[in-house]
Amino acid sequence: MEPELQELYEQWTSHALRYQLDTFKWPYKKDAEQRDLADTYWAALVAREIEYDETRRRWLMVNDLEVEQQAHVWISSLRPIPLPPMEEGPLQPLLRSGEFLCDVVNAIRPGIIPKVARADLLAAMNENRRNARMRENIGQYVDACAELGVPQRELFITGDLFDNKNWGGVLKNIHGLARLAHYDVPGYKGPRIGIRKKSGAAQGKEKPQGLFTQLASFKEVRSAPAIQKQVPAAPQSVEEGGGDFKTTKL
Repeated sequence: MEPELQELYEQWTSHALRYQLDTFKWPYKKDAEQRDLADTYWAALVAREIEYDETRRRWLMVNDLEVEQQAHVWISSLRPIPLPPMEEGPLQPLLRSGEFLCDVVNAIRPGIIPKVARADLLAAMNENRRNARMRENIGQYVDACAELGVPQRELFITGDLFDNKNWGGVLKNIHGLARLAHYDVPGYKGPRIGIRKKSGAAQGKEKPQGLFTQLASFKEVRSAPAIQKQVPAAPQSVEEGGGDFKTTKL
């Protein structure tokens, strides 16, 4: 079996595969199992003769989405059960318990957070206890990001997410983690987003380019006023490359 196909079997969720196939406008059975979806996605890649191009194979097609939507797609793609669609509400309340963020880092490095307080457990607690456990989830996630190598400037404190004090800083962290996962987490071959960072093995060393290094005051981004920012565009299709800048609303 091709190792490139094997990675789809092992590290790509059904939701991630459906997202790519929908973006490619490639037909598939809606009730297909994960392995069948992986075979279908592989067939789509083969048809375009890009099955061995790891960046085109692994990058989610999120070019036309805003920063928060990109984060939503990536997080959903790493979980066995995707997040509710953003049409039903913003991302911050979905992540407030820290549970889904813990799932993200566990998908990137399995077992890095061995114990996560889940929704069913939280629901049985009184408010004070529940809030404490949600804060603990968030703290574990931030610690795991630091352990994986996310730089200090891209970390956040618990209140930034739990109390919604700095949602922009949380988004900056999520995209920073996504960038780190390009090639700096051994063994991770799952879905990716953000400016493509060349691997040392296949393409030579390249100085990392952060998705948010171009954003001077990103920490002040809120859900209220729309601000024009420069954000690097990802590829619009599997045949196109990424890296150009476009203007988008945050």
